[in-house]
Amino acid sequence: MLFRSSVKDFGAVGDGITDDTIAIQNAINASAGKVLAFGSGETYKVTSELDFHTGAEGPKIQGNMATIIADAAMQSVVYIGNTTTINTQIYDLVIDANNLATYGLYGILITEQNSIFQNVTVQNAVSHGMYLDGCQSMCLLNVRSIANGGDGYLFESCNATSVTSIRAVSNTGNGFTIQRGVRNYSGGMQLQDVDAEFNSGHALYVVDTAAPVTIIGGWLESNDQDGVNIGGSARG
Repeated sequence: MLFRSSVKDFGAVGDGITDDTIAIQNAINASAGKVLAFGSGETYKVTSELDFHTGAEGPKIQGNMATIIADAAMQSVVYIGNTTTINTQIYDLVIDANNLATYGLYGILITEQNSIFQNVTVQNAVSHGMYLDGCQSMCLLNVRSIANGGDGYLFESCNATSVTSIRAVSNTGNGFTIQRGVRNYSGGMQLQDVDAEFNSGHALYVVDTAAPVTIIGGWLESNDQDGVNIGGSARG
């Protein structure tokens, strides 16, 4: 059984007014091997990127439907990875880039089937809501990407990543972009019951993958361009 700690134990307030950046980062740094919890329904203001990479073992976050909101320009509100990172689990969390952060969540080289994002919302990013680079055999379940300035999701070199019941709504770019990118990975993925509506680009754009992208069911409606577009030039 994993031990549990709270960002409150490190001085985070969660009132949407106090700058909780340092307290949350201290909690993250001390939480290796523990489940880190946020206060139920609370709002945590941050003024710089939160680095959730704590070594080869990824973070285990229980958000309890709290919101982390950017209050200054930054690359991403939540950053995970930069080397192979396993056992990354994020549940029940809202990430609001507040039209200040380039990405809501940026993950790199997250891997293994026991890495999962479930019931997570990313919104109001300057560019992509969720940008996953080189993430393999992980799972996204019931995730939402809303009102971002680029794509709802950019999946780059994400071999065998599985997404189920995720939504992309009212994004300025595509709902979902899947591409191989510069890594020597196939970029093949599995999508089931995805929902893309009211995006300014394609609902689903697939380009330059060396393995199949499998789509099972879904709802692609009222996007300004194609429902599904395959081909073209890769983009970031």
